[in-house]
Amino acid sequence: MRATTTTGTVRLLRAPEVARALGIGRSTLYRWVAQGLVPPPLRLGGAARWRPEDIERVLVRAEALRKGGGL
Repeated sequence: MRATTTTGTVRLLRAPEVARALGIGRSTLYRWVAQGLVPPPLRLGGAARWRPEDIERVLVRAEALRKGGGL
């Protein structure tokens, strides 16, 4: 996941992008947020956006758990 654009601005991820990266549906994404499995989104004018590095941490943690390594 690329966190910055070519102009150097931070690129935030939309719910469909996060869901696709995690291999889940949007409703599951929001359920996981409610359960604390995924960090809550930033709210910008009512729109939900996630930092790429937050989602990258979720993926790393999930991989470690999958391999039985824990956190």
